[in-house]
Amino acid sequence: MQHIYRLIAARCFDSADVELAKLNYADFRNKDDAAYYNLLRVKLDYLTDKPYLSDTLINNSIAQFKKSGNDTLLAESYFYKGCILYETKNIKEAVSSLIESEKVAERTSKLELRHKIIEKLANVYILERESDLALQYCEKNLKLSALSDNKNWLAYAHILYFDVYDMLHQKEKARESLKKAERYIKDVDDEEQGSIYASLAFYALPSDPTTAERYLETAKSKCANSFVYNAMSSLCAARGNKEKALAFADSAYALSQTTSNALACLQNKALLLSKYGEYEEAFATQLKVSDLKDSLVRERQTYDVKKIYAAKAQELREQKRRQGILYGVLFSLFVALAGIILAVYLKSGADKKRAEIYENQLLIDLYSKEIKRLRLSGKEKKEEVDNLQNKIEQLKRSQVEIQQRGKELYESFCLAVRRPVGVKLIFRIVWNITN
Repeated sequence: MQHIYRLIAARCFDSADVELAKLNYADFRNKDDAAYYNLLRVKLDYLTDKPYLSDTLINNSIAQFKKSGNDTLLAESYFYKGCILYETKNIKEAVSSLIESEKVAERTSKLELRHKIIEKLANVYILERESDLALQYCEKNLKLSALSDNKNWLAYAHILYFDVYDMLHQKEKARESLKKAERYIKDVDDEEQGSIYASLAFYALPSDPTTAERYLETAKSKCANSFVYNAMSSLCAARGNKEKALAFADSAYALSQTTSNALACLQNKALLLSKYGEYEEAFATQLKVSDLKDSLVRERQTYDVKKIYAAKAQELREQKRRQGILYGVLFSLFVALAGIILAVYLKSGADKKRAEIYENQLLIDLYSKEIKRLRLSGKEKKEEVDNLQNKIEQLKRSQVEIQQRGKELYESFCLAVRRPVGVKLIFRIVWNITN
C-alpha cells in the first residue's frame, strides 16, 4: 500500500481512491495491514472533504499501532483523528488527539511528520485565540522549518506568526512577519499567495495606496477569496467608491470560510455603512456581528483550550511517571535475578578459593612445625630448613594474592554501580554471600 501513500502525498487523490478501491479488506494477512488501510482511507477522505461518519476506522488504527509499536503510523493516526474532530467542532477531543500525536511523533526521527503536527497545533491555537499557546507553537514551527530549510514551511511559519500578531493588534510585528513571508512567497500555492498579497495591501493602504493597489492586482491574479475582497473593499473605500466598497465587502463575507473570517468581513461592512451615514443598515450589520461574537463565546464556554492542553500535558506526565516506575521495577527484578545468578557463580568460585586458602594454611602450619622439630632435635640442616621456609613464604604470598584479588573485585563492583544504590546493595549482598 506504499504506492497509495505516495499517491496521496503527491495529491493524486483520484488515483489513490481508485487504488484503494481495488483492495479487498478481507485479504489482509495481518492486523497491521488492515490498520494501515484504515488510516489511508481516513486520510484520503479528510483531504478530499468527504463527510466523516464514524471514528471506528481511525480508532482501530490507533489501537493496532499501539500494540505493534509503530510510532510513525500511530502519530499519523492521532493526527488525522485530531484534524477531523476539529473540523466537526469536537474541540476538546481534537486538541487532545493532536497533542498525543505530537508526543508520539517526538519518539520518531520523522521531521516532516513532526512539522505538520506542530504547524496544525499552531493554527488551531490561533483559531481558538489562545495567543500564548499559539506563539509557543509558532516558535516550534519556525525552528523545525529552519532546520529543514524548506522554503514552503518557512513561508507558512511566518504567516502563522503574522496571524498571531494581527490577532494581538501588534501591527508592526505583524507587518514584519508578512515581509518575511514575502521572501518565500513563490514557494506557496496561489491561494496562499493571494492572501499574503492582500494582507500586504491592507497594511500598505494607510500610508501608500499605490503600493496597496499593486499588491491587490497581484493578489487578484492569484485567487479570489475573502481576504482579497476585503482588502479590495478597503481600497475602494479609501478612494471614495462607495458602491464598489460595499459590493466587495458583501463578496468577502460570502466567501468567508471560518467564523472569525466572517466576523472580520461583517465588522468591515458595519464600519463602511457607518462612514457612509447608512446607520440603520450599519446597526443591523452590527447586530449580526454581536450575534456572531456571542455564538463564538458560547461555543468556547463549552471548552477551554488552555485547560485541555494542561490536562493532556498532566496525563502524559503521569503516563511517563507510571512507565518510569514500571521500568524501575522491571530493572530491579532483572538486577536482582542477575545478582542471584552472579552470587551462585561467585560462590562456586569462592568455595574453591576458600579451599585453596585452607589448604595453604595447613601446609604453612605443617612446614612451620617441621622447622621447629628440626631445630629442637638438634639435627638442624640449614638447606632443609631454608627450603621449608621458602615454601612457607610462597604460600603466604599466594594467600595475600587471593585476598587482594577478592578485594579488587568488590571495589570494582562498587565503582561500577556508585550511583545506582540499589544495584550496589545487591553486589554487597553477593559479596557477603560469597565470602
